Amino acid sequence: MAFNSNDFNDLLSQLPSPILITGDFNSHSTLWGGTKLDRQGKMVQDILTKHNLCVLNDTSRTYIHPATGSSSAIDLSICSLDIFLHIQWKTLEDLCGIDHYLISISYGSTETSSAIPSGKLCKADCLSFSREGKEQLGCSISLDEFSEKIIAIANNNIPKSKFSVRRHNTVWFSDTCKEAIKKKKKSLRKVKSSPTSENIQQYKIIWGQTRKTIKSTRRHSWQNFVSSINSRTPIKKSGI
Repeated sequence: MAFNSNDFNDLLSQLPSPILITGDFNSHSTLWGGTKLDRQGKMVQDILTKHNLCVLNDTSRTYIHPATGSSSAIDLSICSLDIFLHIQWKTLEDLCGIDHYLISISYGSTETSSAIPSGKLCKADCLSFSREGKEQLGCSISLDEFSEKIIAIANNNIPKSKFSVRRHNTVWFSDTCKEAIKKKKKSLRKVKSSPTSENIQQYKIIWGQTRKTIKSTRRHSWQNFVSSINSRTPIKKSGI
């Protein structure tokens, strides 16, 4: 990403708050994981200070040079100060056949794959809750202690639903897919331990083969499923 400070400052002045900008800035700084501070990195740092912006990067490397195998952190994620604490940033393990690691950015709670236990109010022991409240909550108690005791009393008298993990049923995911992904991960580990151009190129080939295997398996699974449906197929079994 080639830019100058005037263009970048002009862009930022036009964007409404909150701001989130991502891209390959090709800028080096120890602030986001570089081993040096170059001219582009100094320019970005000055802009961050001027506009009161934050870098989300956690110093993880985001790029592997295809020829030399050297890694660097040149892909930046920049945001406004008011949303900085609410954003989770991380690099994903897979290169996905390119030279840059994929970056995951999420806002707010990260509880997406699990069902959070909730209180079963219909089964709450209201008499016991009231009795414990009268015994433990006095006039001299502080606000923090009051909150802690209320939560403790509720936990003692209101049963919780069971913690459960939502599982994704992927019927097409065969042993062939598992083996292909296993081979791809092994190749990626080899790149990380020895990032030579030969290993990177080999990883790209394996990644392409893995992607082809998964797409082919998924397509064949869908074709088999559709061909198995006829006018006598129960609605529940057809998935409609």
